[in-house]
Amino acid sequence: MHFINLISDYNITTSLVQASVAWSEELNTFYSTGQVINLPSIVITILITIVLIIGIRETVIINLIFVVIKVIILLIFIFTCCVHVDRKNYQPFFPSNAGIFIRSKI
Repeated sequence: MHFINLISDYNITTSLVQASVAWSEELNTFYSTGQVINLPSIVITILITIVLIIGIRETVIINLIFVVIKVIILLIFIFTCCVHVDRKNYQPFFPSNAGIFIRSKI
């Protein structure tokens, strides 16, 4: 853009940066500034937004499937290992206090 500004009197940055429609504070209405609307950028932005929305939905579904598979595998592991648990190790469940009680001095 700097090159175009050097070889011509036309300021290309204004036509690319300024909005094509602006608000007039004095008239309380919109007016045309004569600038160009960048339609390719608008279309590209909308297309990328649609791809991201579709991608988010697919990601959520795949993530849900993976979580369900992980929970099922974990439950299968827990229930298959329950057979090998020796219940005698839990008797007594709350062992008696065989320690020495030490009273702290505060």
